[in-house]
Formats: sequence, C-alpha cells, structure tokens
Amino acid sequence: MTTLGPDKAFVTSLQGMLRIAEIVFGVCGIICIESIGTTCYETYVHRYEFALFVLIVSFLLALFFVVVFVLRSQELMSSLVNFPFLLLVCDSFSGLFYLIVCLLEFCAYCQDPNDNAATKVAGVFGLFAMICFFISSYFSYKFFRDERFPTSFAPPHPGLHAVSVTPSMG
Repeated sequence: MTTLGPDKAFVTSLQGMLRIAEIVFGVCGIICIESIGTTCYETYVHRYEFALFVLIVSFLLALFFVVVFVLRSQELMSSLVNFPFLLLVCDSFSGLFYLIVCLLEFCAYCQDPNDNAATKVAGVFGLFAMICFFISSYFSYKFFRDERFPTSFAPPHPGLHAVSVTPSMG
C-alpha cells in the first residue's frame, strides 16, 4: 500500500504535464468563449453553452484527477470505485466531446472579426485539449489493463511449474 502524501514527481511526469495542459487549455477555451460578443453568442447560443459545459466539466475532472494523483490516493479511490476504469471512461469521453466542440467552434461564423477570431481560437484550444485527453486516454487504458491483468504479461516463475523429464532405462 502506498503512503498518502504529496507526490511532487507526478507533476513533472508525462501524465502530470498532460493533466496540467488539459486544465490550462480548458481555462483558455473558457476565456475565449466568454470573450465572444453578445450578437454572435446569441446566434450560436446552444453551441457555446454546450462548449462551456464540456470545458467546465473536463476542467473539473482534470483538476480532480491531478489532486488524486498528487495526494497518492488512487488506491483509496480504487477501494470505492473501479478507479482505472473511471479514469479511462472520463478521459475517453472528454476527448470525444472536445472533438465535437472543436468541430462546432470551427464551423461557427460571426460577422464581427473579433468574435470570429475568438471562436476559432477557442476551437484551437479545444483541439489541443482533445489531443491531450486522447493521449491521457491511452495512458489510462494502460493503467486499466495493468490493474486488470497484473501478472498475465509477466513470464511464470521458473521454479513454480518446472517439470523435469528423465528418460527411463528400461
């Protein structure tokens, strides 16, 4: 059992940097969408509301997972829920929803050039966040697979099932 306490090495690991990038790209996307003017926002209100929903929920999930991994409480979480599976599902669906948000943002057209630029930049931040979530999804799959089949990929211990055959002279 791992000890609880801060794990500063997680922040500098690849998974930690991906989680932090997801948070940063989410905040940048929220800022871009919130900077869109009223006329353009009212034209595409459902599109922007869905985008804000996806950005805020994925931001909160990424922040939650960073806290869980920094505090080394994934084993505690595993006793409550199937944490590797939860991580896999959250990352996969967040990446999928970010794909939808990117397409919606890139397809929106506003008359005001500033609003149009803010929409396209929000789409770019969504694209970067989608890539981060899909890479995190790959690592979550590896974590899920290793938790499900911890010994199936390791070769068997040579002394446990060793059978020696001696020819009989007879």
